[in-house]
Amino acid sequence: MVEDRVLGLIPHLPDGISEIYFHPAAQRTPSVASAISSYRRTEELAALLSPLVRERIAESGIRLVSYSDL
Repeated sequence: MVEDRVLGLIPHLPDGISEIYFHPAAQRTPSVASAISSYRRTEELAALLSPLVRERIAESGIRLVSYSDL
């Protein structure tokens, strides 16, 4: 779930509760890369930390909550 994908999803989220899950990592390790080669974990972390994603979320009126808030 990289930044461009998240930015593309935001305008299409339905009313109500939506969940987007990530598998972020600060670095790519050989063991993880060989087990799940298609995951882009460092790019997922970047998407979670992206100021642009945060801005688009705010502009869309989306309220971020934790699972325990539900």
